[in-house]
Amino acid sequence: MVLRNLDQPHFSWAVSCTNSARWIQSKYTLACASRLYGSPPKSAKAPLPTSYILSRCLKRRPEMTLLERDDEAPSSWKGTLPITSRYTYGLAGERFFRALKDEGKILASYCPKCDHTYVPAVTFCERCFSELTEWHDAGLVGKLHTYTLMFVDFEGQPLEEPELVGFISFGDGGLIHKIDANPDELEIGLPMQAVLKPQNERNGSILDILYFQPVRK
Repeated sequence: MVLRNLDQPHFSWAVSCTNSARWIQSKYTLACASRLYGSPPKSAKAPLPTSYILSRCLKRRPEMTLLERDDEAPSSWKGTLPITSRYTYGLAGERFFRALKDEGKILASYCPKCDHTYVPAVTFCERCFSELTEWHDAGLVGKLHTYTLMFVDFEGQPLEEPELVGFISFGDGGLIHKIDANPDELEIGLPMQAVLKPQNERNGSILDILYFQPVRK
């Protein structure tokens, strides 16, 4: 509803019809009833009085009294809204996942000042903030640091079959991933080997690693 202030004929704006009826009636008049906007269209059967239109607007919430209504509360609609986002790996992540995809390698970066090895590789040391230029292949075999048996997925939905997930340490870092093994044969410190997808099926993500399994002699 477009309304015009009679005291300011050159300034108009939209006013919510849920505002106080008395306040609007004392300040404004309908555009179609104002001579400033010209005559009503010929198709109009008759002009509607302001009080009628405002009363119709105020009856939108018949279950709410005037004292209960909050004029400043925002309107809301229930529903769903699809949202997508794009996450970038960054310089170190790009190099790490390209090596995993193209060469089947797990890269590590090393800080000589702190004598600390990072897996996944990073470009700066988190301890001394030095730039890391020493990158090397950490290999596909790490050690089982800890593990758990999951009965629900990451969204809290029940799994048809429980899944083993563990932290596989490489140097001073490591990766969290699925484990393909019998829980009874696992123990902390057990050597675990990464099993990769075929090269033509890799897309440069952590899922290029299918799972880890115990190194069998």
